Amino acid sequence: MATLYILSFSTLLVAVCSKMCGRTSVECLDRVRNGLLALAQNNCTNDDGILTQYWWHSTTSAVQINSVTEIDTVKPIIFLLHGWGGSKDVDYIQVIRDAYLKRYQSSRTIITLDFGMYVTGSGILSYANAYCNAPAVAIGFGNFICSLVANGVSPKNIHVVGHSLGAQISGMAGAYVQKNCKFSVARITGLDPASIGYLCINPNECRLDETDADFVDVIHTNAGGYGTTLNSGDDDFYVNNGIAQPNCLDLNIDFTQVSSDPLSVVLKPVSCSHQRSCYLFAESILANSFPTRSCFPLASNVLYMGEYCKPELGTRMCRVSTSAQSPYGLGPNGPLN
Repeated sequence: MATLYILSFSTLLVAVCSKMCGRTSVECLDRVRNGLLALAQNNCTNDDGILTQYWWHSTTSAVQINSVTEIDTVKPIIFLLHGWGGSKDVDYIQVIRDAYLKRYQSSRTIITLDFGMYVTGSGILSYANAYCNAPAVAIGFGNFICSLVANGVSPKNIHVVGHSLGAQISGMAGAYVQKNCKFSVARITGLDPASIGYLCINPNECRLDETDADFVDVIHTNAGGYGTTLNSGDDDFYVNNGIAQPNCLDLNIDFTQVSSDPLSVVLKPVSCSHQRSCYLFAESILANSFPTRSCFPLASNVLYMGEYCKPELGTRMCRVSTSAQSPYGLGPNGPLN
């Protein structure tokens, strides 16, 4: 019953915010900027995301990147983008970063974006500001990618992984690059892309969709809550039906916190399901253990969710089952649902 109340609250919040998203401007990015309510007022930045930090990670250190000329032009590049209220140091980004470093060591360039200065805070006012600033971050990121390619990096070597608001920013950046620099990045992976304010966005260039990269794959773990209910990629994977994840409903409630911050207590299970997408993806980097054939249209071959997901002809919507606790994957020979 508690889960139903949580999902009903989140779905209502999504519906209200999405109903009020902007539709007045001709340019898509401007329409997103004007999107979420009128709450952001004059707090939207117009600096095209120039304060966003880019950090290169090796097995031993993190170094802030000041120029694209510092980046190896031969190695494949993986970008990691956090969500609302986050930074490069949040746990759900670190676990993906560490998995990549363990898997590829020095054969990949791992870069985390930190745009926390544009998306910090909590509560609906903070989210309105973050939503308003997201297009600027996307433009700045898009320009960074364009500069990389101009410096010799192949677009076919670029993989962008974004969680929640970071997934929507990834999509907007991908569309920006296509429009302004006339190329497409190889892959975007959306980890439970943000829903609030993005459900009524049209056309699709305002949010993550299957046209934003050569291949777009999406993992849904909290659809109807913080995560979108929209199919957003070439392959959309709905984990355990995609709405709420096992072991995310904590019945051990801290009643002192209920009195001081009741909303965070109510939404804690939603956040747990929302962030589960990151932990599943991190696990997939080290073990190809999320198989499925339960897709529409029906998959002739076994598909694998996560890092080793491969492009197929057409678009697919798939269901994936997991364990209730880590390790979540059921193995390469696990049930195909």
